[in-house]
Amino acid sequence: MITSNVSIATADVAAHYDSLDRFYREIWGEHVHHGYWENGQESTYEAVLHLSHSLAKWLSIQPGDTIVDVGCGYGGTSRLLATAYQANVIGFTVSKEQQKFAQSQIVQGACVDIRCQDFLTNNLRESSFDGVISIECLEHIEDKQAAFNEIFRLLKPGKRMAIAVWAAHENPNRA
Repeated sequence: MITSNVSIATADVAAHYDSLDRFYREIWGEHVHHGYWENGQESTYEAVLHLSHSLAKWLSIQPGDTIVDVGCGYGGTSRLLATAYQANVIGFTVSKEQQKFAQSQIVQGACVDIRCQDFLTNNLRESSFDGVISIECLEHIEDKQAAFNEIFRLLKPGKRMAIAVWAAHENPNRA
């Protein structure tokens, strides 16, 4: 497996996304993540939404469920979970610019709370969430074990997390 030999400081991640905010929004729009092309016929936008919906389906979200979105970026997936699945969502980003944009896009009637805060230092109640979703964020968290410990601390017994990450392997295959 290929791993980084450079430390991942949260402040550096925040500074990176804040400084490139306008560029990222122009390129990525409200979803700062790649897509999932199931049959190859999807447009880029459809594939991006398909990835979010695929992870949401894995979580088996029911109306009124409480979901944490780790690394929510501009809040695109958080808003989608709130509007399409009627979930109550708390999203975490370390970028002030991403939070500012996300808060300007909140849909009336949707229960979305976007916080500019390191997920690892949250003050959320133990065993109080129906799901945790994270799309292309865990790569930015240096202490992966602490991230998984925090995810499991927040989940109600028997509930799920759905995570999409960038991964590298010397000899990749389709899986």
